[in-house]
Amino acid sequence: MITLEYTYICRKFHTYLNKLKIKLDKENSQYKSIEEKKRYLDSIAPKIYNDIDSYLSKMWDIAQPHILNNQEAYQKYKQFTRDLLLDQLFNIGPLNKRIHDKPLGYDGDYLVVHYFYLNDYLGGNLFEMLINRYTSSIPASQAHINRESYFNEYLNNMSSDEPLCILSLGCGPAKEIIELLKEKHIKAKIYLNDMESEAIEFVKNQLDQYLNPDISITYLHMNILSLVKNLKRLNLPKFDLIYSFGLFDYLNDKIAKLVINSMYNYLNNDGIFLITNVEKNIPNKINIEFLCDWKLIYRGQEQLIGLSDGAGYSKKHTFFDEKTKANIYLHLQK
Repeated sequence: MITLEYTYICRKFHTYLNKLKIKLDKENSQYKSIEEKKRYLDSIAPKIYNDIDSYLSKMWDIAQPHILNNQEAYQKYKQFTRDLLLDQLFNIGPLNKRIHDKPLGYDGDYLVVHYFYLNDYLGGNLFEMLINRYTSSIPASQAHINRESYFNEYLNNMSSDEPLCILSLGCGPAKEIIELLKEKHIKAKIYLNDMESEAIEFVKNQLDQYLNPDISITYLHMNILSLVKNLKRLNLPKFDLIYSFGLFDYLNDKIAKLVINSMYNYLNNDGIFLITNVEKNIPNKINIEFLCDWKLIYRGQEQLIGLSDGAGYSKKHTFFDEKTKANIYLHLQK
């Protein structure tokens, strides 16, 4: 049974979105260019996003006591929420539609992450643009963007006359690599792994223009289990940095431990394996779970660092994405 308090706040939010859409639809014709629309949306977005955050936070606070450890109640609350709000929030605009439709059959594919990085007003009208930008502004989305600065920080601390060896597991759109090669001239051997052929082709098309004689890129098109099983056959080098930004959100403990153990032997002395995982107390779960329908494996600091027990790493610690608190980083060093 869904509580009256929950149905009330959901319907109130539904009314709020309806009124907002009617208002923005009337104003569409006033702004001829995309830039004019963006400037207008910049002026109104902060308050609206704060309102949306407030509604979603209240909804989660009300629902949580009833759905905790109760799968039947969880599904009822989720379905009610989706039936009422989905068409207004997730069947519109390129980012939200892709999250909802899951054309590749799974959550958080390379193009969704690419849209997160764009962090822009995407859509055919003001309402679509506003709502899609909201999705890329929530902590879970912003955490993707922040990974680039952590990646650069690690690379800046790795000075070497020899080419750096770097491996990305579940590379997705590989935005951090694209930006690295755009902005810096480095010597590096880069290996990019992803199970999705579309992701590999997307990255190839982006990177080709930045290649030079000091850069080599090898693409490993396979899922993570195939990669681990075929490590010897692949004849990979030892790496200075192995990193996985987002993959562990979908790996159960058994597979996560297997990957962590397997990568140890492919690190140079003092080499680093850097892993991110969605933090278990991440805000806006009603958006992530009910509306996005993402099935993530949340972990706390102790759970994440515990995955490396017995793997042989000499140094290990965790730290938060300081800006969002939505991601935990696990630093493992050989």
